[in-house]
Amino acid sequence: MESPWMFVGSEAGSSGCCANEGGVGLRVSSIECFGTMAPKNSATKQDDERKSRPSEPPINGEKCPALYHRWDIKFAGTIIESLQCNNQLYPLKDCPICPEMFESEPTSSENQTFHLTVKQTRVSTFQIGVGNRSDVPVWLDSVLFFDAEGKLVKILVKKPVLLGAALEKGISKDIVTVEEIVLTVGRTYRVILKGKSGDDNSQEHCKLIIEQYRLTEDESKVNSKRYLLWYDTSTYSKCSLSRTEFNLTKLRPFIISPLVSAMNTNHSKIDDSSIQKDLLKLIETSKQEFSPSNYSQQIDLLNQIELHHLLQEFSKYTLQKPVIQAMESPLHYNISIEQFAVRPSLLSEDVRVQFVKEEKSKNVFGYISKITAEMIVILVEKRVDIDDVTRVVFHVDRSTFQLEQTSVILMKEPLVEQICFPTAVTGGPVEAIDSFEWFRPGITSNKEQMVAVMSIVNQTSFPAPYILFGPPGTGKTSTLVEAIAQVYKLRPTANILVTATSNFAANELTCRLLQVIPSSSIFRYFSRTSGKKIDEINWDIVEFSNLAGSSTGNICHEDIYGSRVVVTTLTMTGRLVQAQINPKHFSYIFIDECGSAKEITSLIPIAGLATHNQEINASIVLAGDPKQLGPVLQYELLKQTVHSQSMLERLMNLPLYAQDPETNEYNGKVVSQLRQSFRSHAKLLEFCNQQFYNGMLQAKAPYDIQERAVGWWRLPNRKCPIILHPVDGQTEQDKHNFSLFNRKECWKVMFYVGDMLNKGINGRSVTQSDIGIVSPYVQQVRYLKNCCKSRDWTDIEIGSVEQFQGKEKAIMLISTVRSRCKNVGFLADAARLNVMLTRARSLMIVIGNPETLRLDPLWEKFIEFCRQNGAIARPHDRKPKLNGKETNSDSEVTASTGESLASMNSLMAAIPDD
Repeated sequence: MESPWMFVGSEAGSSGCCANEGGVGLRVSSIECFGTMAPKNSATKQDDERKSRPSEPPINGEKCPALYHRWDIKFAGTIIESLQCNNQLYPLKDCPICPEMFESEPTSSENQTFHLTVKQTRVSTFQIGVGNRSDVPVWLDSVLFFDAEGKLVKILVKKPVLLGAALEKGISKDIVTVEEIVLTVGRTYRVILKGKSGDDNSQEHCKLIIEQYRLTEDESKVNSKRYLLWYDTSTYSKCSLSRTEFNLTKLRPFIISPLVSAMNTNHSKIDDSSIQKDLLKLIETSKQEFSPSNYSQQIDLLNQIELHHLLQEFSKYTLQKPVIQAMESPLHYNISIEQFAVRPSLLSEDVRVQFVKEEKSKNVFGYISKITAEMIVILVEKRVDIDDVTRVVFHVDRSTFQLEQTSVILMKEPLVEQICFPTAVTGGPVEAIDSFEWFRPGITSNKEQMVAVMSIVNQTSFPAPYILFGPPGTGKTSTLVEAIAQVYKLRPTANILVTATSNFAANELTCRLLQVIPSSSIFRYFSRTSGKKIDEINWDIVEFSNLAGSSTGNICHEDIYGSRVVVTTLTMTGRLVQAQINPKHFSYIFIDECGSAKEITSLIPIAGLATHNQEINASIVLAGDPKQLGPVLQYELLKQTVHSQSMLERLMNLPLYAQDPETNEYNGKVVSQLRQSFRSHAKLLEFCNQQFYNGMLQAKAPYDIQERAVGWWRLPNRKCPIILHPVDGQTEQDKHNFSLFNRKECWKVMFYVGDMLNKGINGRSVTQSDIGIVSPYVQQVRYLKNCCKSRDWTDIEIGSVEQFQGKEKAIMLISTVRSRCKNVGFLADAARLNVMLTRARSLMIVIGNPETLRLDPLWEKFIEFCRQNGAIARPHDRKPKLNGKETNSDSEVTASTGESLASMNSLMAAIPDD
């Protein structure tokens, strides 16, 4: 007879097993019934065309009812056959109706065995119910959902469930409710129910039942009245009427204990000696290491101390009787830096600002839109009568602290031990996969990358986090992208959350993922403030983000639940927690650049999206380099505590993640150290490799990168692309922010940059984008930017060490600034030195005072390394020609281009800051 089945996962007319990934091919022959099934004609037309009813509003306390949808459920047919003894069926591996799995040929029946219902529980979220229509007990093994293309999107039953025999009315008394699923409006789904007959779940003498349904939204039955939490006809297309935004739960207040509040006050004003003792005890407590018993209390205490310190610092920025100037742009006002009693160094763009008037009801709020060396520009919500403003208050953003505190609350004690202090691994609840088809063929020559990807896909470290230790240039990001793409391909029911500490890193990951994963499966989630800089974001990313077509950047259920890969920053994952995303939705959570995040920040996605109650639902992957810069903290006391340490760095010190003392190898089930560096010339890698990575790194950069600068006539040693240029400059301090700068070093940087741009290297031209300039001091960065602007060198990237972490350039220049000082300050930070010295691919020029730098033991080793390799420049060794004449020094070249000392000295005041 003609088959009632519709093929899922294979083209019409094909036969046998499915060939498509995650698909199921269906094979049918004659009809046969088992037991005493419901009579063929007992199903009424109403049964065949039953619709689910929407739940009553409000849902989960939402103030605004959601869009309610009805779905058509159409029965397609039933297959019944005898299963071979001892044959276990795996829905992700085996086709559920392959002939070789069974004793007999499959037979088809038009009578239904199961009863399928769909009921909406939340916005875009539906509860699947299954009942039994036959008069014998039936085991329900699994409910498989396929999209219209035949790809498996969800398995809802992981353990068999016994359904009792049907009652006289034709349906069993209790409908078994299985896991919720998100159904995207407008799509068609195929649903396969798989079970066995009989009240015994053994494989012997049982009949396998496979039943298929077609599920589509019945648009004619959708409630005519639709609700949106936000709707703007100017930015939303017609299809947006079917989209519903998340309703974020309110964050709990962040409460600072009275004792912490007293911690940063002037102790001389505290008369109570008991409080003094408690304060001293609290300070000592804050310096304790984490342990399973004190973890939650300790990490929360350190976060309280950090927030309180920021509140105190921000209170110093409050301006009384401020002088405010209106600007030409509407609603823009500026305040001069000179009005602040202390330099507002902690203020940044998007900080919330309050203009306080005598009448509180007329207060106006806004945010900082720009900061320069001379002024702060503020954009307000409505026009301000500046003469009525008595105070200007700058507010600390508490939301990140609130999200972090929520994550601590969600981390139950058993989870703390398993995730934060793991001692053993059990492996994840997935079937191991041994065969891989690589997206990047070159990975086959990199053992460490292959092991890392296979371990991540197979969840070998579960429930402990897996650590991808990626030293500079070793392809950490490429390895992450490969692992994510393999999970997407080989685990078709897995949803993936990809996070990073910065938007730069998250965007880089998104760009690379778009090359290997269909764009329809990727969603980039931005903060609202990112919309202000949308022109600076790659449009390929914006197109698949919450900024596409939206002025607010809000997200909808369809964005998260309709995409298998979600990419965002660490802090923005807290908004997903606020949105009450199903805690079992994500099967893998990746945290890139984890080494630069506070441990409590890394807990945000882990506690809220990888765990639920006392269960761990997702495999956690931490990627980064513990040898480079860690979390950035402003409070000196906290720098002496574990608050300055990332989760990745702390875990690497645990026995489970430690190197074997005999082999120096890591446990491949929990950590992989990438060793092949594709970034730099071998000499550029050598010093940091020996000092920080025990000589484990191997220089594998392409020939053209390694040899680009070798042989350049300005190199002291033409075989070594390093220049340490001694400059005996004078360290100066900015009167506003107390940051240091060094004019003479800046001039030397300008000389080298100008020379390379004008003459190239080894006959090859050098562009501005080839060059990066880094300095540890903010004021030197500002000075360098101004000098480059005056020459119209706008494409040269200039920044602090923190800004350059994770980046690279063909040519890097480093200005160390400190000269004739008694110490080297935070230049002594080994991680900072490691970052600075590992950004260059082909050429590195370090400019500084060796006599001052020698005050630090690690810098002294670097200077000795340069001496041994003949890399220390001597200005008079070679006399460059200028207009056909030899000059006495390269300083004459600088002066000849019109860069007189007087004009250079005036740059700071003459050129506006960024």
